[in-house]
Amino acid sequence: MTTPRPLPQPPASGPPAWLRVLGWAVALAALAGVFLLYTRADLVVDLANQLWTCF
Repeated sequence: MTTPRPLPQPPASGPPAWLRVLGWAVALAALAGVFLLYTRADLVVDLANQLWTCF
């Protein structure tokens, strides 16, 4: 009796794990930076004024 051979595994697709972690870290840092900018009241007022001038 012969033992069945395991099926060959397909090649790994997608980016390596460290690259995905780095991508998430960059995205979270960008979101944190935007959040910190919105805590400045003068920036929010300037953005609102710029948006209002479009109309």
